Parts: sequence; C-alpha cells; structure tokens
Amino acid sequence: MPETTCIPEGGPFAMLYTTFPEAALALGVARTLIDERLVACANLLPGMRSLYRWQGQVESADEVVLLLKTTTARIPEAMARIAQLHPYEVPCMVEVPLGAVHGSYGEWLRECVRERDPEDQRPHGGETSRDAQAPRPPLPDAG
Repeated sequence: MPETTCIPEGGPFAMLYTTFPEAALALGVARTLIDERLVACANLLPGMRSLYRWQGQVESADEVVLLLKTTTARIPEAMARIAQLHPYEVPCMVEVPLGAVHGSYGEWLRECVRERDPEDQRPHGGETSRDAQAPRPPLPDAG
C-alpha cells in the first residue's frame, strides 16, 4: 500500500523562486546550493519571458526560472548565497511556503539540507545513498 502520510500545512518547508538570464548560470547556482546543503533539489524552467520596470523603462527579457526546495530554516542562508552568486544587481528571490508535503519526500528533503557534523568523514560531505537522488515517479509509457 502506498504511503499517504503528509506533513501538515504550515510545516517547515519552503520553495525559493528566482530567475536567471541563462540556464548555465542557474544550473551552476543550483549545484552550489545543493552541494552546500542549503537546498535539497532544484528545477530549472527555461523559456520564461519577463516584463518588468527597470530604471524608469519597461524591459523584456528571456529568463530561466529556478525553483529550489528547502526548509524554512535554510531560507536566509540560501538567499544570502544566491545574492553572492547571482549576476543581477537586484535578483528576484521569493520564498513560497509549502503546504502539505508527502511524508517520505519531507523526510528526504529535511535530511538533504541537514547540517553535517564537521567530523563526519564520509565521502562527498557525508551524503548517504538516499541523498544522491530525489525520489522519482515512474516515467509514463512512451507508447
């Protein structure tokens, strides 16, 4: 029987929404944040068109959306790190609190961003095999 436990709304999880001018930059920042255990996973959504006011003019630009899942406790550190790495003078960074989260996904997410003991000497900063990949749904039949 599949697991149906959910972490209730108001739980300790959030998503960070940010945008980048190109996928390579977004991917690099995502990898850094995952490596530093500030976020558990990232989704890059290319092909977004932005319209915005900048320095008195209405501008338009192609951008890549970067969605980052983490705990609410890690949001301030993740935002500070994005600000350091981001090419924009005023990067968009918006926290989106998450409601219900599937139980095993929430456990996985929390473990991925858990700070490690500095004396933990396991390879790659102490990741376990479960850290190496997010739970993935089965792919639909191509037929």
